[in-house]
Amino acid sequence: QFKTYQKWSNERILSIIRESYHGQSFKDIDPNLIAAANKYFGGFYKAVEGAGLDLPHGKWSKRRIIDMIQEHYINGLRIEIGGFGDQRLAANAKRYFGTWREAVKAAGLESRLPAPITTRTWSPDEVLKAIRSIAESDGNLSRAWRDTGLYSVAKKHFGTWRQAVRAAGCEPARRRWSMELVIHEIQERYRKNLPLTSIVFTQDPPLAGAATRLFGNWKAAVAAAGILQSQPSQTKATGKR
Repeated sequence: QFKTYQKWSNERILSIIRESYHGQSFKDIDPNLIAAANKYFGGFYKAVEGAGLDLPHGKWSKRRIIDMIQEHYINGLRIEIGGFGDQRLAANAKRYFGTWREAVKAAGLESRLPAPITTRTWSPDEVLKAIRSIAESDGNLSRAWRDTGLYSVAKKHFGTWRQAVRAAGCEPARRRWSMELVIHEIQERYRKNLPLTSIVFTQDPPLAGAATRLFGNWKAAVAAAGILQSQPSQTKATGKR
């Protein structure tokens, strides 16, 4: 028989949780207590956490996220990749802290992150002027991808980097793939939520081919980019290597 409590307060809710909650399922918890916890704390498990009690296995909390960040960092995973490549961790870090950087900050590891990139708004004309300036200064447009701001916005306005170069009246250089460039492109796909499965061999054949040539296979290239795959192992390219 569940009790009815006439007056709720933060302290009363926490006191009752400490006395009555032992990890049981929702159906065995007083619905009045659940409703009050939702009202005062924004969720029953947030109230459990506020009461200083351990959450059931698998439940997300700020404490669990901080512990996971610290553990993954100690194990050598790349902290600059949101969630260390684990999409569930990234999503819950954003849910509880607002951004991945704020979650890392709460874990005391913000100094291990690269400095935040200052966002610049580029117009199509500014992109073309910047490309022409690079071409005139050293003529090496193949290295312009390192300026991720220019490279990304050029693709946004013109579809691809090569199309942007041609729109600027320049001749795009034959792309010279390196391990560094492959890793950069894979991380760009991840940041844009583009698939990292074997479909990349259809969507971006040059990237897939370079990844296979330089890393042995696509899965190894994704791992080198610091991204953990939650899906089954990637299928191989259909063409010859």
